[in-house]
Amino acid sequence: MNILIIFVVAMMVVGECKKSRFPVDEISGCGYECSNDNRYCMDKCKSLLAVGGHCSRNWCRCIDLPDDVPTSYSANVCVK
Repeated sequence: MNILIIFVVAMMVVGECKKSRFPVDEISGCGYECSNDNRYCMDKCKSLLAVGGHCSRNWCRCIDLPDDVPTSYSANVCVK
């Protein structure tokens, strides 16, 4: 019984993590500019399978992105 409990707890800890950051384009390595347009960011973030998004400092910031989406902690820095 103890092994079952440990297994269940371990599976909950290992579960999929989501991140809330600035997504970057895989080709250019740069973020998505938004000029305070929250609708554009919401649509862009949802297309990347995020829960939602908003315009922050003129760059799209997505909420709960999957781990495999490239992101940056900084708003206007290209990662390539």
